[in-house]
Amino acid sequence: MRLANTRGLASIERLEQWATTPGTVVKPIIVVDLAEEIETAGYVPTARQRRQAALIHQKCSFPYCQARAERCDLDHRHPHADGGKTSSHNLTPLCRQHHRMKTHHGWRYHRLRAGIYRWRSPHGYEYLVSPIGTIDISGDLDPPLTLAA
Repeated sequence: MRLANTRGLASIERLEQWATTPGTVVKPIIVVDLAEEIETAGYVPTARQRRQAALIHQKCSFPYCQARAERCDLDHRHPHADGGKTSSHNLTPLCRQHHRMKTHHGWRYHRLRAGIYRWRSPHGYEYLVSPIGTIDISGDLDPPLTLAA
């Protein structure tokens, strides 16, 4: 069993010890299939969707951000108001600052697959974000040189 607060492991014996110690509280386990498409009718993501997103992403999905995904907002990539579903495929963890940058300051992203995104800044810089980190894929933004004949 994995412990949420430390990300460590607990043995069956340790669980039994906790269960038999007066005053110990053991919360139920949320079992989540990382490949499952979880969808809900409302705007607010469910606890299972939040847990699934945190397990898939582990960190904010914005370039170079290290904020833990479990503390992030879940962004509807396709806005809920425009028909975007509250589903695993449409939810991306973004810390509050980066959620606001995406929503109000011109940052855009495209989901390539679960946990992998291509971001574009308002100034045209591009980044590939994956579970192993961020890669600047902007290349040379200057116009190509032309050689006079």
